[in-house]
Amino acid sequence: MTLDERICAHCGAPLVDRAGSTGRKAAFCCDAHRVAHHRASKRNSALEAPCNDLRGQLVLELFPGGGLFGRAFESLGATVVRGHDILWGGDVRCMRGIPGRFDGIIGGPPCQTFSKAAISGSKRENLIPEFVRLVDEFRPKWAVMENVREAAESAPEWARVFVRDWDCGGHTHRARGFWFYGLPAPKRPARRDGTPEYSVLASSWNNRKGKRPLKGHTSLTASRAAQLQGYPDLADAIKRHQPGWLREDGRWDGVNERSREVMAVHMLGNGVPYAMGVWIARWVASCIGANAQKEG
Repeated sequence: MTLDERICAHCGAPLVDRAGSTGRKAAFCCDAHRVAHHRASKRNSALEAPCNDLRGQLVLELFPGGGLFGRAFESLGATVVRGHDILWGGDVRCMRGIPGRFDGIIGGPPCQTFSKAAISGSKRENLIPEFVRLVDEFRPKWAVMENVREAAESAPEWARVFVRDWDCGGHTHRARGFWFYGLPAPKRPARRDGTPEYSVLASSWNNRKGKRPLKGHTSLTASRAAQLQGYPDLADAIKRHQPGWLREDGRWDGVNERSREVMAVHMLGNGVPYAMGVWIARWVASCIGANAQKEG
């Protein structure tokens, strides 16, 4: 028996040596794990295989916030235009669509209406209908909407999938749903072993209003939040672009340092983590590539 065969290829559990067990094929602790492993491999074959990138795709990002979801698509070559956002004084309800202007539309309407966390206590208006309206008006070839699982009852009847950042290769247990217009939904990625970090907002706001903090976690800095979301350089960029300027003594005039930290953590925590965003963007790219081959 070789060293490579001494743990289960699915769960990593130690294996008991079996007489005559030789060769370099993957080994499993039970038949159930053998089947599960092969099913997971088939699920992700489209994502693991080389796929066409998104160069040439003009994408509108609605409700961009810090623009994290759009950055994932930009990393595959798409050109992303950010739409109105209340954080920047905009109102998506003022937007009007021009048919055929964009290849795709992405975005996550505010989740406070649906989220169990609802850390801000906000009861904001449900803006999912605005996302759907703009898809109807712009008539893109495809669209992807992101939100929490609890938004399912208010979401359009599009193909959907629910995934964890950790299972996409990220750092946290943050789970989100994605709804697909004009595209099929991917199968969920294989469940990844190990212990993920708490999501950014769960960690950052865990000791609010005197409540007991999550075990082993304290409030996050913007720098740590950016690392967990997969964008380590983004914290400083968000803090820099708030009103004011950095003095020679290292202190901020205008919006103070503490306020900049809170704002940056909030914007980062509400965004789509890099690994999750790229997993979705790669699926979109693979679908576009497959459609192009059929048309060719």
